[in-house]
Parts: sequence; structure tokens; C-alpha cells
Amino acid sequence: MSDMSDYKQALFDLWAPPGSPWSAWAKPVLFTQAGMCPGAVHWSASAYHEGGAFAKLVRAPDVRAPGVRAPGVSRQAIVVDLPALDTLCAAAQLAQSGYRPVPLFNTTRGPLPIVRVDDILDGFLSVGNVIEAAGPGDLAPPAFLLDSHRQPGNVSREIDAGKFDNRWLVFPQDFPSAEFLKEHGIDSVLLCQANLTQPADDLAHVLLRWQEAGLRISCAWADGEIFAGPQSLTVRTPPGYRSWMRRLLVLLKLRRSSAGGFGGIIPEAGSGGEGRFGGGRFG
Repeated sequence: MSDMSDYKQALFDLWAPPGSPWSAWAKPVLFTQAGMCPGAVHWSASAYHEGGAFAKLVRAPDVRAPGVRAPGVSRQAIVVDLPALDTLCAAAQLAQSGYRPVPLFNTTRGPLPIVRVDDILDGFLSVGNVIEAAGPGDLAPPAFLLDSHRQPGNVSREIDAGKFDNRWLVFPQDFPSAEFLKEHGIDSVLLCQANLTQPADDLAHVLLRWQEAGLRISCAWADGEIFAGPQSLTVRTPPGYRSWMRRLLVLLKLRRSSAGGFGGIIPEAGSGGEGRFGGGRFG
């Protein structure tokens, strides 16, 4: 491999070490574009200080063997669904609180992107170094990371032709099953988002499956360093729940990158040229 490919692989390994059971769900596609960002954000170690808001809100209990925990001790997973910059800061704080951040950013970068990903690309190394220094073990509970701006409204060929449509969403297959979580001692899930209402529709398809399987779901409201909750959350049934047609119809509205994940140029109205499906590797 080239030096740049080696760097990208090493960067991905900071976030998804081979020994962690959660690394199978980490999305590699955006890591293949590491080094392409001009430096949109100047990261500061002060943003990740131990004792920050996330560290105060949640701290992982003593890590034990999968399925083994002290009586009365709940091992929870966390889903962070905030704007990308806030999600990365949360990842650093959660790592220092004993969690393993799992990046699920299933998108790519291109010219005139619909979804801004520079903050993510620019933060991968800095936050990855914080995670490595924090040293969450292979048995640390997971904190799944999302960008709440992954679906920024309608896109049309008439208005947005020539832009890079990298909108993305999540499916249940992007997360471990409830059974897998339970096998690793997880019995509850905390959703951290910018409100205390229902989750985004795509995420609701995930959380409701977990809820139906017996995992307790709660929600915390996050706004910078200010938090409210957590409070119990009963996930409502989202449109098209458990329908294979829903997945097909959703995918038809998005563009897949040949490198994997989502992303493709919006063609002029009346022309062809949709994004292709494909899988990407480092190299």
C-alpha cells in the first residue's frame, strides 16, 4: 500500500481496532477520503476535557466479560445523533468516560456537497488520538455516532443539478441486533439528540426493533455543554416499519458512491447518470 493508504488504514484502526466487537459496524468509506479536507475546523484539546458535559452525563460501569455484570449495574449503549461537530466532541468525551465510539458516517465528500463533511474529516485524527489516549478496552460499551444533518431536506434536479448529493441515512443493518447487544451485556440504550422528542424516522426503525426486543430506551437532550434528561422514551412506529419496500423506495431517492456509502453528482434534469452501487476498500 502507498503511504497515504497506510495512513488512512491506521486512522481507521484508531477508531475501529480489530479487537473490538463493535468495529464490524464502523463505516470505512469516509476514512478513505482522509487528508482531502482543507482544515475547516481547528480542533482544541480543551473541547475534549475529561469532566465535560458528556462525561458528567454518562460514565460506563466497570467493564466485565460479555454478559457478566454486577447486580443492579446497567450496561448501556449510546447513540449520538447531533450535528457532526458536536458528535465528534461527544465521541472524545465518551471515550474518556469508558465508551468505544463507533463512527457510522456512511457518506462521501465531493464538489458542492449537499451534506457538509469537512468537520468530520478534519476531526478524525484529533479525536482518534483522544480515543487512543483514553484507551477504552475491547469490552467497552459502544457509542454509535451519527450526523443529525444527514438528510437536509428536499433535493431537485432543477435546482441542485451539478451538486454532490451525499445525503445518507441508517438502516437496522447498520447497527448490531438487540440479541448481539444483549450477548455483550447491554440492556439499555441512551439516545443523545438536540431535543427530547421522537428520533429521526430512519433511526426510529433501529430503536423500535431494540425496544421490541426488550432493551430500555431513554433520551437526553444535548445543546453544547447543556443537557436535559435522560428520560424514558417510547419509540413510535415510523412509516414503512419492517417493510422491504420502504428500503427500496428510500434507496431509489439517494445516490450511492462507487467507493461505498452515499454520494454522487446530481445530473441535469432530463439526463441520465445516477450514482452506482459499489464497495470501497483502502488502497
